[in-house]
Amino acid sequence: MNREAQRVASPGTKFVAVTAPFGPKYIGTRTTLAIASHAVVDG
Repeated sequence: MNREAQRVASPGTKFVAVTAPFGPKYIGTRTTLAIASHAVVDG
């Protein structure tokens, strides 16, 4: 995702890619989205 974001970003835009410490590997439902959102905020 970081690579694609950088590809389409304006020159000089910086991204910091991180991985949440827990959560689903695939977000396919509202429940997994809620868990992943919590993981990002908590991490």
